[in-house]
Amino acid sequence: MPPDLDEPIARAVKTGSVVIGLNRVVSAAANGRVRLVIAASNAPEPAIRRLKELCHMEGIQVVSYPKGGLQLGRVCARRHAVMLLGIRSPGESNILDAVKPPPTGRRRASRQ
Repeated sequence: MPPDLDEPIARAVKTGSVVIGLNRVVSAAANGRVRLVIAASNAPEPAIRRLKELCHMEGIQVVSYPKGGLQLGRVCARRHAVMLLGIRSPGESNILDAVKPPPTGRRRASRQ
């Protein structure tokens, strides 16, 4: 089960720098201005697929938020749904550490 992201997201929104919305997140990702993208579970699949391709090319991690856009909006202190959130700077949040991908288990062979 993924870690609870509500508190780290709320802290990043409050103390850091974030981008909200499809167009703004895509633009920021294309220019390498976000470090992490969070997508609500009910975000439109075609848009998410294109965004994931872009983020993969830019080396930006995309995390699936397990709840819907309304819940993500509430966590972001918004009165509307938030489908996509880009983290520019986490501020005092540990969001980047909370969503670190697990190690792959591969080790580089040592040269002898």
